[in-house]
Amino acid sequence: MNLNGSNVLVTGGAGHIGSHLVEHLVRQGATVRVVDNLERGRLENIQHILDKIEFIRADLRIQKNSEEAVEGIDIVFHLAAKLGGIEYMHPDAGSQSEIYDSNILMNTMMLQAARKFDVDRYLYCSTACVYPVEKQDQPNVPALKEEDAYPANPESTYAWAKLMGEIQAKWYAKEYGMKTSTVRMFNVYAEHEDLNPTRAHVIPALVRKAILYPMVPFIVYGTGDQTRSFLYADDAVRGIVSTCDRISDGNIVNIGSDQRMTIRYLAEQIIKISGKNIQPAYDPSKPTGAMGRAANWSKADQLLGWRPTVPLEDGLSRFYEWAKRTLERETSTAEVLVKNPIAH
Repeated sequence: MNLNGSNVLVTGGAGHIGSHLVEHLVRQGATVRVVDNLERGRLENIQHILDKIEFIRADLRIQKNSEEAVEGIDIVFHLAAKLGGIEYMHPDAGSQSEIYDSNILMNTMMLQAARKFDVDRYLYCSTACVYPVEKQDQPNVPALKEEDAYPANPESTYAWAKLMGEIQAKWYAKEYGMKTSTVRMFNVYAEHEDLNPTRAHVIPALVRKAILYPMVPFIVYGTGDQTRSFLYADDAVRGIVSTCDRISDGNIVNIGSDQRMTIRYLAEQIIKISGKNIQPAYDPSKPTGAMGRAANWSKADQLLGWRPTVPLEDGLSRFYEWAKRTLERETSTAEVLVKNPIAH
């Protein structure tokens, strides 16, 4: 995809996937606008390229903000979403209506703005959470194909909203001739992820515990028997850009790995990287999400020539070192503030 000179919008561009996408687009010579409300994204993630992009802090649920974000743009990568950590994925968690309403409204505002300003390409970022509960209820369920999303029965309102976003993007292509595409992302990890223990996904959550151990106990949610596959952000960005380039009819592709592993194995790998003598504890009372999830990426290979390439061990090592530096920096900053409190 020739991005040189293109006017590109990345919503959620200060998030962990979005920031890596923004870095790639800048390297390719695109003129990049980033819109993020910084609820989960961090300006620090794009601080090193702020002088090369346009950054707008805005709530994209508001029509005026969405239109201002899209005006003058050739290509839209819509990654922004309202979500929480694993606690918020469970249907009994609070804020389910807010999460659903926020995502439906934001997706609608963005598509309407993209249609109004006649963008060339529109990519919607969906999630593996859209797949039915019953197809993820055992550790060794088959790797998920795109068509497995139906009959629909996802677990959370976040996932339902994402599924509706896919349908919206497809129908805007059919009815209005917009060139849209959708990626379903499977457990993407990399530097810039949220390390906040109340919001973190499984890899940053466990890495944080390993770094802070023994001050923080190394507790793994669930029995450790649940399985996942993980995708490093470099591979994710390649998949996102290729999908936007080669798909224009609202089609959907999985961007993820089929190399499933137990969370127990993942924890062991993180402990190995830490070099510490950690005895993990498992807490089955905590939320675990799906019991088994991996991506069948054969459609992405067929349509895009895409496949995952970064081994887990390499990606985990890079992430661990970044997280360690980040936590050390945050600890140093906190110590300075304690010793030198700001006067009120």
